[in-house]
Formats: sequence, C-alpha cells, structure tokens
Amino acid sequence: KRVFASCFGEMMPPLPAPAPFVMNPRSRRHVLKMRAKNRRSFAVLIELAAWRERLAQTLDVPRSRILRDEALYDIANQAPTDTAQLGELRTLSEGFSRSARAREIIEAVKRGLARNPKTLPQIPTGQALPAEATALVDLLRVLLKAAAARNRVAAKLIADTSDLERIAVAEDPDVPALRGWRRELFGEDALRLKRGEVALTVAKGEVVTVPVSRVRQPGN
Repeated sequence: KRVFASCFGEMMPPLPAPAPFVMNPRSRRHVLKMRAKNRRSFAVLIELAAWRERLAQTLDVPRSRILRDEALYDIANQAPTDTAQLGELRTLSEGFSRSARAREIIEAVKRGLARNPKTLPQIPTGQALPAEATALVDLLRVLLKAAAARNRVAAKLIADTSDLERIAVAEDPDVPALRGWRRELFGEDALRLKRGEVALTVAKGEVVTVPVSRVRQPGN
C-alpha cells in the first residue's frame, strides 16, 4: 500500500525557472542518439531535452511521460516558434498545443534558436549499444514487465527504454527507476541482475529472480 501511495500520490509542484544547461554526451546518451538535421536543430534539441529532464525530475516521472523521444526530435527539427505551428505536428496529441507545457516547449525552442552554434558540442553519430549491453537491456525489459504485472503498475510508469539503456551501460546510473518506490519494485533487482547476482526464471507461470548460486551449472 505504501508503494502505491507513493506511485499515485505524487505531487506536481511548479517547474523551477530554467537554468543554463550544458549537455554532457557521456551522461546523456539517451538524448544524443538522435536525428537532428543540423546544428540549429541540435541546439533546439538540447534545450528541449533539458526542459524535459528538469520536469521529469521535478515530478518524479519517466521522461516519456513528459514527452516521447519521437515528439522531441520532431519539435527540434521543425522548430515551431508559436503554439499554432506546434499544433501542426503529428507527433503531438490533438489539443496539446493549448496546454501550459506547449508554451514551455515554445520557450525552449526559442532558447535553442538563440544559442551560439559555436558553443554546441559535436553532433553525435548515434552509435548503437554494444551487443552485450543490448542483451542486458532485453533482460531488463523482461524484468520490468514482470515487476509491472506483479504490482499492477504500468511498465512505463516505472522505467522507459532510455532508463534501461542507462542502467545497462552506466557505472553509476542516475535514473528515476533507481529511486524511491521504483527502486523497490524494479530498480534493486535490475542492479542485481546487471551485477550477475541473480538470474531470471519462470515459476508458476511468472518471471522471477533467483540467486545465481541456486542456478544449476551445465554438467552439474
């Protein structure tokens, strides 16, 4: 009950005033694997990503709950400067352009357009995850779905794909899935799986974790 109270009783304080933001390519790989057409779009993307990250942390929700990656890239490439232009984008739901968040997005776009291109980092090439990391992400996704089903919580409320990728590749990942009730439901087991301390198995039709010491080794 305490977990569900934390999940559904999250407060929604006002978003703090925007602060100067500098993109760190190594700690923001989930944002930098992108499809920016040019440096102008890249500048807008940086500001949009900063806005989304701040709001997600303030509300303690996954980034995809604020704005999906597809919409983020679409806005960055189209760079709408008013809500009417924003409303023409097909990646946004009908009526979104009339929301308070739409106005915040327009301000982020304008900040991006005003940035000096010389101050931007190099546009990343969007390298794919290493094969071993991709395999771990697949395992984490199975673990996430099992935790969501067991606790009757939508998986996207616990973690999104970018969270899983950061858990898989970062030495000390800082994602919402590793804090509070999300860590209790999923994050702790995710880290144990990454460290090789537990394995996934099926018991009575349900995916569960078991200590590696209990897993029968080949030939034993």
